[in-house]
Amino acid sequence: MRTISTQRISTEALAAFLGVKLETFKTWRKRGGLLPDQAPGKGKTAEWGFGDCLKAYAAKVLIEAGAGTIAAATFANGADAFETFIKGTPLHVPPGIGGLEAISLEDFGRELADWFCHHIAATLDPETGGYGGSDAYAAAKADFEMQIRRVRGL
Repeated sequence: MRTISTQRISTEALAAFLGVKLETFKTWRKRGGLLPDQAPGKGKTAEWGFGDCLKAYAAKVLIEAGAGTIAAATFANGADAFETFIKGTPLHVPPGIGGLEAISLEDFGRELADWFCHHIAATLDPETGGYGGSDAYAAAKADFEMQIRRVRGL
Protein backbone atom coordinates (compact mmCIF):
# COMPACT_ATOMS: atom_id res chain seq x y z
CA MET A 1 0.00 0.00 0.00
CA ARG A 2 1.28 3.44 -0.90
CA THR A 3 1.08 5.93 1.95
CA ILE A 4 1.66 9.61 2.45
CA SER A 5 4.91 8.73 4.21
CA THR A 6 6.25 6.89 1.15
CA GLN A 7 4.82 9.06 -1.64
CA ARG A 8 7.11 11.57 -3.38
CA ILE A 9 6.30 14.51 -5.65
CA SER A 10 8.22 16.48 -8.24
CA THR A 11 9.86 19.87 -7.78
CA GLU A 12 7.28 21.36 -10.14
CA ALA A 13 4.40 19.93 -8.10
CA LEU A 14 5.88 21.19 -4.83
CA ALA A 15 6.42 24.70 -6.17
CA ALA A 16 2.87 24.77 -7.51
CA PHE A 17 1.43 23.53 -4.22
CA LEU A 18 3.40 26.20 -2.34
CA GLY A 19 2.04 28.81 -4.73
CA VAL A 20 5.46 29.97 -5.90
CA LYS A 21 7.09 30.00 -9.29
CA LEU A 22 9.32 27.04 -10.06
CA GLU A 23 12.30 29.38 -10.48
CA THR A 24 11.64 30.90 -7.05
CA PHE A 25 11.72 27.49 -5.41
CA LYS A 26 14.89 26.59 -7.31
CA THR A 27 16.48 29.85 -6.15
CA TRP A 28 15.63 29.02 -2.54
CA ARG A 29 17.44 25.73 -3.06
CA LYS A 30 20.47 27.08 -4.93
CA ARG A 31 21.11 30.37 -3.11
CA GLY A 32 19.45 29.66 0.20
CA GLY A 33 20.39 26.03 0.63
CA LEU A 34 16.82 24.81 1.18
CA LEU A 35 16.54 21.00 1.33
CA PRO A 36 20.14 20.29 0.32
CA ASP A 37 19.97 16.56 1.11
CA GLN A 38 17.61 16.05 -1.81
CA ALA A 39 20.13 16.86 -4.55
CA PRO A 40 19.62 13.80 -6.77
CA GLY A 41 22.73 14.12 -8.89
CA LYS A 42 23.30 15.21 -12.44
CA GLY A 43 20.55 14.23 -14.84
CA LYS A 44 18.15 13.05 -12.15
CA THR A 45 14.93 14.67 -11.05
CA ALA A 46 14.49 15.68 -7.42
CA GLU A 47 11.51 14.24 -5.58
CA TRP A 48 10.09 15.43 -2.30
CA GLY A 49 8.40 13.63 0.56
CA PHE A 50 5.69 14.94 2.88
CA GLY A 51 8.18 16.16 5.50
CA ASP A 52 10.23 17.95 2.83
CA CYS A 53 7.09 19.76 1.69
CA LEU A 54 6.35 20.88 5.25
CA LYS A 55 9.90 22.22 5.57
CA ALA A 56 9.55 24.10 2.27
CA TYR A 57 6.29 25.60 3.53
CA ALA A 58 7.96 26.74 6.77
CA ALA A 59 10.72 28.42 4.74
CA LYS A 60 8.13 30.11 2.52
CA VAL A 61 6.25 31.49 5.55
CA LEU A 62 9.46 32.87 7.02
CA ILE A 63 10.58 34.42 3.74
CA GLU A 64 7.17 36.05 3.31
CA ALA A 65 7.51 37.41 6.87
CA GLY A 66 10.78 39.08 5.93
CA ALA A 67 13.42 36.51 6.85
CA GLY A 68 16.39 36.15 4.57
CA THR A 69 16.37 33.10 2.33
CA ILE A 70 19.45 31.58 3.95
CA ALA A 71 18.10 32.03 7.48
CA ALA A 72 14.69 30.62 6.51
CA ALA A 73 16.25 27.66 4.71
CA THR A 74 18.66 26.92 7.55
CA PHE A 75 15.83 26.91 10.07
CA ALA A 76 13.54 24.81 7.85
CA ASN A 77 16.26 22.28 7.04
CA GLY A 78 16.88 21.66 10.73
CA ALA A 79 13.23 21.51 11.73
CA ASP A 80 11.46 18.24 12.39
CA ALA A 81 8.42 19.49 10.53
CA PHE A 82 6.81 16.08 10.01
CA GLU A 83 6.94 15.12 13.68
CA THR A 84 5.78 18.60 14.72
CA PHE A 85 2.82 18.37 12.36
CA ILE A 86 1.87 14.85 13.49
CA LYS A 87 1.95 16.00 17.12
CA GLY A 88 -0.31 18.93 16.27
CA THR A 89 2.05 21.53 17.68
CA PRO A 90 3.38 24.65 15.97
CA LEU A 91 6.93 24.88 14.73
CA HIS A 92 8.69 27.24 17.17
CA VAL A 93 10.91 29.82 15.48
CA PRO A 94 13.99 31.21 17.24
CA PRO A 95 14.07 34.99 17.78
CA GLY A 96 15.33 37.05 14.88
CA ILE A 97 14.07 34.90 12.00
CA GLY A 98 11.23 36.66 10.24
CA GLY A 99 9.74 38.13 13.39
CA LEU A 100 7.52 35.08 13.98
CA GLU A 101 7.36 33.05 17.17
CA ALA A 102 5.77 29.96 15.63
CA ILE A 103 4.46 28.54 12.38
CA SER A 104 1.30 26.47 12.35
CA LEU A 105 1.60 23.52 9.98
CA GLU A 106 -1.91 22.19 10.63
CA ASP A 107 -3.92 23.69 7.75
CA PHE A 108 -1.16 23.38 5.17
CA GLY A 109 -0.34 19.85 6.31
CA ARG A 110 -3.96 18.73 6.05
CA GLU A 111 -4.30 20.20 2.56
CA LEU A 112 -1.00 18.63 1.57
CA ALA A 113 -2.06 15.23 2.92
CA ASP A 114 -5.26 15.37 0.91
CA TRP A 115 -3.27 16.32 -2.20
CA PHE A 116 -0.87 13.42 -1.62
CA CYS A 117 -3.83 11.04 -1.29
CA HIS A 118 -5.27 12.31 -4.57
CA HIS A 119 -1.86 11.87 -6.16
CA ILE A 120 -1.72 8.27 -4.89
CA ALA A 121 -5.17 7.63 -6.36
CA ALA A 122 -4.37 9.19 -9.74
CA THR A 123 -0.95 7.65 -10.43
CA LEU A 124 0.16 4.18 -11.38
CA ASP A 125 0.94 1.87 -8.50
CA PRO A 126 4.36 0.31 -9.17
CA GLU A 127 3.30 -2.86 -7.36
CA THR A 128 0.09 -3.51 -9.29
CA GLY A 129 0.70 -1.57 -12.51
CA GLY A 130 -2.76 -0.03 -12.21
CA TYR A 131 -4.12 3.26 -10.99
CA GLY A 132 -4.83 3.45 -7.29
CA GLY A 133 -8.29 4.97 -7.60
CA SER A 134 -10.68 5.67 -4.76
CA ASP A 135 -9.62 2.61 -2.76
CA ALA A 136 -6.00 3.78 -2.71
CA TYR A 137 -7.13 7.30 -1.75
CA ALA A 138 -9.24 5.97 1.13
CA ALA A 139 -6.49 3.64 2.37
CA ALA A 140 -3.82 6.35 2.31
CA LYS A 141 -6.12 8.83 4.04
CA ALA A 142 -7.12 6.31 6.72
CA ASP A 143 -3.48 5.37 7.37
CA PHE A 144 -2.54 9.04 7.72
CA GLU A 145 -5.42 9.84 10.07
CA MET A 146 -4.54 6.78 12.17
CA GLN A 147 -0.97 8.08 12.59
CA ILE A 148 -2.29 11.43 13.75
CA ARG A 149 -4.83 9.94 16.17
CA ARG A 150 -2.24 7.58 17.64
CA VAL A 151 0.34 10.32 18.27
CA ARG A 152 -2.17 12.93 19.46
CA GLY A 153 -3.99 10.42 21.66
CA LEU A 154 -7.33 11.05 19.99
